[in-house]
Amino acid sequence: MLHGMLHVLSVASATAPGLAAAPGSAQAAGGGTGWRTAAVVSETGFDTGLSSVAAASPRRAWAVGFATSRRSTALKPVVESWDGSAWSAAQLPPKAAAGLGEGLITAAATGRGGLWAFTLSGHWLHGDGDAWAAGKIPGRRFVQVSLIAGPDTVWAFGGTGFGASKPFAAHRTAAGTWRQTAMQGKGVVAAASAVSGRDI
Repeated sequence: MLHGMLHVLSVASATAPGLAAAPGSAQAAGGGTGWRTAAVVSETGFDTGLSSVAAASPRRAWAVGFATSRRSTALKPVVESWDGSAWSAAQLPPKAAAGLGEGLITAAATGRGGLWAFTLSGHWLHGDGDAWAAGKIPGRRFVQVSLIAGPDTVWAFGGTGFGASKPFAAHRTAAGTWRQTAMQGKGVVAAASAVSGRDI
C-alpha cells in the first residue's frame, strides 16, 4: 500500500508472443513492452489493497480487495472491473456489502463474465456489475482460494481454522446451496486449479 493507492498492472507485448517481461527489467521500462500501470485504485481517506484478480476474457476481468480507514480498523470491500480498455470501481448495494466488512480475499470469474468473491470467514459476493447477491458458506470456514469448474460451478477451498485446522472444499449447487466435500489430512488448502468440472 502506498498511502491509499494501489497500482493495477497489465501486460503489454513482450519479447515473444505470450511472454511477459519481468517488472523492473529494461523491457518493462521501455514503455511499449512489458509491464505498464493500467490504473491506480484509491479511495480518499482509505488505504487500499487488492488481494485477487480473475479474468473471464480479455474484455472482462475483476480485482477484489479491501480498503481500511486511517482513523479506524474497519474494512470495506473493494471490487474493480475491467472492460477491455479501463478499470472502474463496481458500486455494491449496501445490503450486498453488509457482510463483507473484512474485505475480499479471493475471486473467481465465470465464463459469462460474472464474479464470485469471498472473505476469509466464508462470506461470498456474486454478481455481474449490475446485480449483486451475497451470503455465507455455512459453518466455521476460512476461505483461502476459489475457482470456477465447469461452466459456472464455483468452488471455495480453505480450512476449518488455524493451528489444528482441517482442509475443506465446498461448491455451490444448482439449487443455490453449498455442498461440502470431505478432505483428508490437516492444514488448509492454499491453492487449487481445475481441468474440468470433474477434475479439480
